[in-house]
Amino acid sequence: MSQEALLAALQNKAGFEAVDKHNSANQLRLFGRVSPQKMPMWLETIRSLLLASDRAGWNLDVSRQYFLRGEKLFFGWRLILQGNNIEQHISAAHAVVQQVRVAAREIEEVPLNARPDRNALRNGRGAQEMGKAIVGPAARR
Repeated sequence: MSQEALLAALQNKAGFEAVDKHNSANQLRLFGRVSPQKMPMWLETIRSLLLASDRAGWNLDVSRQYFLRGEKLFFGWRLILQGNNIEQHISAAHAVVQQVRVAAREIEEVPLNARPDRNALRNGRGAQEMGKAIVGPAARR
């Protein structure tokens, strides 16, 4: 598996857009950005890679690198994959990225930001707590 395949998997799966890369016989260094919308998938990808690296013959170092553009502060993500014969470890990292899944989150209850009298029941209407709502003919009494 090539570096380009790993970069494509990171982009497609987790939204990592590589800005810079350097490699040697025992190290692959990537620097890039991730959009805020992709952050849950990115963090799960990083978590999976770190777990895999603990069990394998390679090491992953992940950090944020901060920089100035004019007077504004920005950051990018730096990944350093290290190990003997790095090409074989790139294949292992690629396999891990391909298998990452993020569990869907279900929202049970959301606070309603409204005046308190808006939530008062009137003819069965108004906001009520989930699971405690009075519905049907009983709500009109």
